[in-house]
Amino acid sequence: MHEEILRRFNDQDPSHYDTVVRDEGDGTRKLKGGALRWDDDGCSVYRSRILLILGLPKDCIATDAHPAVARTSRALIESFTSGLADTAVRPEFAVVADPLEPGEPYDPAHTLIQPMAEYPSKTKRRTAANDLARSAFSLL
Repeated sequence: MHEEILRRFNDQDPSHYDTVVRDEGDGTRKLKGGALRWDDDGCSVYRSRILLILGLPKDCIATDAHPAVARTSRALIESFTSGLADTAVRPEFAVVADPLEPGEPYDPAHTLIQPMAEYPSKTKRRTAANDLARSAFSLL
């Protein structure tokens, strides 16, 4: 089953979104690594199926600070391979439940992307996350 995953970001922030470069294949603009903010527990994302069940539109996750929404799928996240990890752990990144749900109306849809692999350095991990943003996400 295809599970759509959503991420809010700031489309005016050059570290979040490339306003100039377009994908050569389909002409779409891509997210940049800055759009995926990583905390100790992972990167917050939302499951669109749960929003639908709750009767909420996909863009309800947007905020004043992060007014745009991008989408991907669990399959794209979990099949992504950067080639930078020390381990052969697969998936390299996974969509997992958040043990500390935020206090918003869209609570049940909140989940996390977490790195599952080990990287030789923080720089390699950051590069892998940047590559994930560019390759897996597209604008809603």
